[in-house]
Amino acid sequence: MKNSDILLDAIGNTDEKLIPQPDKKRKRRSALRLSVIGGACAAAIIALIIALPWVQSKKATIPHSGTDGSAMLLAKAVYPQMPEYPDETKYSDWDAFESAYSEWTNARMTLRKQSDDYKESYGKFFLNSMRTFLNKSDGGNTVYSPLSLYMALGMSAEITGGNSRQQILNTLAQSDIDTMRSHAKSIWQANYMNDGMAKCVIANSLWTNNNFAYNQNTVNTVSDTYYSSVFSGDPATEQYNKLLRDWLNEQTDGLLTDYVSGIKMNPMTVLAIASTVNYSGKWNSQFSSENTEISVFHTPGGDVECDFLNAERIMEYYY
Repeated sequence: MKNSDILLDAIGNTDEKLIPQPDKKRKRRSALRLSVIGGACAAAIIALIIALPWVQSKKATIPHSGTDGSAMLLAKAVYPQMPEYPDETKYSDWDAFESAYSEWTNARMTLRKQSDDYKESYGKFFLNSMRTFLNKSDGGNTVYSPLSLYMALGMSAEITGGNSRQQILNTLAQSDIDTMRSHAKSIWQANYMNDGMAKCVIANSLWTNNNFAYNQNTVNTVSDTYYSSVFSGDPATEQYNKLLRDWLNEQTDGLLTDYVSGIKMNPMTVLAIASTVNYSGKWNSQFSSENTEISVFHTPGGDVECDFLNAERIMEYYY
């Protein structure tokens, strides 16, 4: 079963009004198609592509700033500012280092100090979605980010209404959209880190079709609440698809270049959500590559040989 089938099993087909506001006389309802793509390594991508049958519609009222009007940025995600982690080897004055370290610690704790309100609902979503996705791995080496999917589905709730929105909120164990917004912002901030030593960024984006007019208040809510950039363009053009690929590569530090190279939007796409996870961190005590040895790794399909990191440490223990 593909990831898109798993998602539709969980939330059902969505068929309510989205942000676009086409001519009411010509507007038709249709089930939306959601497809999920994922990548591994230290970065991962999840995208929910939302497509509607092409209908005659009024031209977008949002002005275009691109040279040919085919692609532009409507809203840019603004991330919290964090001081760089102080490298003690670069400080000759201990008081200066302590001051820099205190500034870094306070900034880090400010982001981490979020209300615990989101933990219960996110915990339910975490357990349910993990069972759904990982039970269907068919013995493969599956990588799944429930937090990335949580944010993408939260954005999906913002751009739907009626029964579709309620289905998504139920899947996320949320009582209403206002609670969803509060929890999403808190959980994003609690997991954000980009200080030169560690990086943990969930980057979100919304890709709109410039043949439709969009609710600017919703665009602002998506950008401010989910730290999402919002773009507008023609999904049939190479320029707009290149902008999508460039954004994905930028957010994943080029780790998924080969995977991203084949991504493009369906020309009939009305809205597309793309979310990436980028994590990296330095070892407190690094492993020496000279101590890497081949050993046996036990898998459900049998034993395989692979490289193992090795190190010797002196540490205390109690018995």
